[in-house]
Amino acid sequence: MFGEFYLNLGILNPENFITSHIDFMDTSLISFEAADLLSRITGQKLNRRDLTPLVIFLANLVMVLLGVMFVDGTVAEEEKQRLLTTLYRFSNPESDIRRLTHLMIKGIKENES
Repeated sequence: MFGEFYLNLGILNPENFITSHIDFMDTSLISFEAADLLSRITGQKLNRRDLTPLVIFLANLVMVLLGVMFVDGTVAEEEKQRLLTTLYRFSNPESDIRRLTHLMIKGIKENES
């Protein structure tokens, strides 16, 4: 769905477009509370320096995508696969970013109620 949108705009690779623009994000306004919240969600001790533009982007993307998945109360296997496929486009398989993304998903699911 989003890929089609970007392709219609003439952007051939939406992931490269997004990640190339993430580096320009101003993270100076990220608060201690944001780091604390992500630390509690992931179970990892994070500080403001850990909250890179990519981490902030992925945290927001995880929240939006999980919200869309859970809105109807049921999550189909296809939705789970689409979530992971989308998120995997932004990280390498053995990267800390990939592990942190999985911890975000797990933490949000556990605190869903």
